Amino acid sequence: MAITLVKDFSGLAGTQYITDHNGNYTILEASVNDLLAFLGSTSGANAQVPNGLREIFDRDGIIGVGSYLPPSTAPSNIMTVAAGAAWVASLFAQKTTTSAIDLTSFSDGTLFLNVDSLGEPNVTTVQNALSLYSFTWTDAGDTITNIVLLVDILFDGDDYNDMLDSAVTGLSFTSVADRLESMELDTGTRRLDPVVNPGMNIWQRETTFTGVTTADMLADQYEIEFVTSVGVMDVSRVVPTAADIFAASGQRINYALRVDVTTIDASIAAGEFVTLSQKIIGFNAAPFMHKQFTVSFFARSNSTGQRALAVGNDGDDRNFIKTWNVASANTWERISVVVDSQDLTGSWDYLIGIGLNLRWALMAGTDHDGTDDAWNSSNNFAVAGTQNFLSSTSNYLELTGVQLDLGPVAKAYRGIPIEQDFDAANLFFQKSYDIGVFPGATSALGQVAFHAVTTTALTNVQLFTPMPAAPTIVTYNPTDGATGEWENVTGGAGGATTVSGIGSHGFVVSVAGTSNNNVINGHWTAEFKL
Repeated sequence: MAITLVKDFSGLAGTQYITDHNGNYTILEASVNDLLAFLGSTSGANAQVPNGLREIFDRDGIIGVGSYLPPSTAPSNIMTVAAGAAWVASLFAQKTTTSAIDLTSFSDGTLFLNVDSLGEPNVTTVQNALSLYSFTWTDAGDTITNIVLLVDILFDGDDYNDMLDSAVTGLSFTSVADRLESMELDTGTRRLDPVVNPGMNIWQRETTFTGVTTADMLADQYEIEFVTSVGVMDVSRVVPTAADIFAASGQRINYALRVDVTTIDASIAAGEFVTLSQKIIGFNAAPFMHKQFTVSFFARSNSTGQRALAVGNDGDDRNFIKTWNVASANTWERISVVVDSQDLTGSWDYLIGIGLNLRWALMAGTDHDGTDDAWNSSNNFAVAGTQNFLSSTSNYLELTGVQLDLGPVAKAYRGIPIEQDFDAANLFFQKSYDIGVFPGATSALGQVAFHAVTTTALTNVQLFTPMPAAPTIVTYNPTDGATGEWENVTGGAGGATTVSGIGSHGFVVSVAGTSNNNVINGHWTAEFKL
């Protein structure tokens, strides 16, 4: 491409001014055409780079994002290389179409993708000055792995503008510095992940549950639900072997939830099921609802095979089902499940009901089978082929490190500080008993104590943190764990309790059968269950 400037004075003559004017236009015309030739050529080994661009092009190599990128496979030994542009070894190379390179003559091993003076890619076994990538070629399977970029990626104005907007959060920033500061705030002071007790650190009710019953709460905010004619399971807190969990997570995770089968259910009726779940309150789930997000967790089991995870709404009329697999027996593995965005149809709760219900299906009859990798408009949480966890008394499942991330990628497991762990758990369950002492135990640690001033003792109990709504209160006698009463130390017997004035911040307990100045002791639990 070349341009010709129109010289309006070309037909006039006789003055030196016009002659000089036309001469200047000729010089300008030649300069513009030289610049166009430089920008549009496929090579330019000896091109002179303007001073303003030397800060960019003084590097050994530079390449556009994705330029000349090798694929991950080469079917029938033919590798299709992407179009692109690169500045390498003082050569500007450009190709506007893809290129096909035959790898038949190459043995397995490390190869190098290079570019020539015409912008055409080629492959060699030895790196040279025009090498853009290295990669590992495996003829069996036609696979290309370990792709390594050997030159720098050009960061231009478009890249900078792209960094100012976040598709995941929907936020826009005026500078990259502002976005980085926002990220630091997210990881430092704001807890975006709505999962309660992700690392199984909080067990306020018990750490061993023998012969669990349906709807039992286990580790805080984890619930087991089931319908089975004969199956029996135990649940316990276990400590993962340090080396094993570190190999999977890159860090020490202290605890995991373990389910063991003690009585099998070999024949599954259509309506039978077993699920392990966490119900996330609407307020906390709202930033994830109707968006794409990723559920990740660490799992270990003796039994390999297909499992299912379902993410549902409050009305159980929208459930996204995704299968996952235990690849290696008795080995900690990180599992990631991408949940597609969902429209607003269905019964969703954005307040104090169930915002999102995470359900790990351990067993499911055909009544609960749905479509894999899709939103189902019914209360389905498994697919055909889901393994029957209750098929053997040797079967166990261990679970920990549950995490939600916006977008299609699971970030590194981060856990949360222990004080935030307790605060999140206390939103749903609180107790007067000390940490590690469970409801119904004989213990004075943490008990309420006061003096009666009338024949009916009365005291106010303040909750540690406000709960979403009025909780269910259970009172316990510290001397024997009996429910519905508190100890009358002076009278030497338990007094029946009446709980009133229950609100999100506290409640009132009255104890019958007391006399003036009797000493009263008691324990309590408060539960708000989704």
